[in-house]
Amino acid sequence: MRTGRAMDEMDGIDGIDGNGAVGETKTAARISRRDMLRGLAAGALALGVAGCAVPGFSPAATKAPSSGSPLLVYKGHSASVNGLAWSPDGTKIASASSDQTVMIWNAATGEALLTYKGHTKEVWDVGWSPDGARLVTGSADNTAQVWDATTGKMIQTYTGHTNDVNAVSWSPDSAKIASGSADHTTAIWDPTTASTLFTYSRYLSFVFTVRWSPDGTRIASGSGDYTARVFNAVTGGDAVVYRDHSQAVNSMAWSPDSTQVVSASSDGTAQVWDTIQANTIVNFTGHKGPVETASWSPRGGRIATGGADQLAQVWDATNGTIVFTYRGHVSSEKIKGQPAGLLHAVAWSPDGSKIASASLDGVVHVWKAPA
Repeated sequence: MRTGRAMDEMDGIDGIDGNGAVGETKTAARISRRDMLRGLAAGALALGVAGCAVPGFSPAATKAPSSGSPLLVYKGHSASVNGLAWSPDGTKIASASSDQTVMIWNAATGEALLTYKGHTKEVWDVGWSPDGARLVTGSADNTAQVWDATTGKMIQTYTGHTNDVNAVSWSPDSAKIASGSADHTTAIWDPTTASTLFTYSRYLSFVFTVRWSPDGTRIASGSGDYTARVFNAVTGGDAVVYRDHSQAVNSMAWSPDSTQVVSASSDGTAQVWDTIQANTIVNFTGHKGPVETASWSPRGGRIATGGADQLAQVWDATNGTIVFTYRGHVSSEKIKGQPAGLLHAVAWSPDGSKIASASLDGVVHVWKAPA
């Protein structure tokens, strides 16, 4: 049984079985959609991930006393956590989930502070405005929503996309938002009016990741067409296209100096490349299976990645040497045939001292970043 326009579009992409089923229940179908898009659009392993409520979950968090263990384990969600965002001051974390909610919680204690319920389907991504006042979320309900970080009151709903909004990113001055969609476009829009400024539409497949450069001049995006693109944030022109991946590009992150990006792919690699000539600098192969997420440290020297192998790897941004492997999500449990600890998101704290990671089972870990 297919669910929604996004699944129907996959019939026209090479390597996709027109009879592929997502799941027979409403919950299974809704939870699995984006991972099916990632895997199938790229001709990769179909990550037909379906989330479900995990017994024993509660909004409480527990501190781990021993070194090498997480500082905090947050269990407030009842389905996969797909996106994470730290507040600019590093005191709070926002987690976006397939349970249709976004939760804001204290990064030190795990205390739940606010639950946002404005979306009607899975929430794929979340971004905290650099000024700290607002959040933006992207959802399978085809909308991106801007809301107050303190009250949870919705400010604007962007309806310029015709399919899942897979990724969202603020400009450094908090004046604009970029959103990437399964409708094969990236939209740049005004968060105060929800009006489209321009649309970049040169992809041949779904857009899975969008990130604004720290200097505010360019936008990086990755697609199921195996390409990663960097284009002018004002005009949409001057695009640099990176073609060294052999499967879908799931996640991207900028270096702090805005000269390089890292792109994580279902081909099992994370690649660092320069954004002028699109030359590969580092090809990281430390994961076994698809690499789902990547985050560049604020200090610039390290990159964190997470994958279907349930591992978070921290590695040297200049040579790809593994610095630390975090195994806190590893589980023998399966959720609809996929490992419960499959990582969907990693995010460095603003000061670079901690890393948050989130997985299919709805659990978020906060752990000390390696020195």
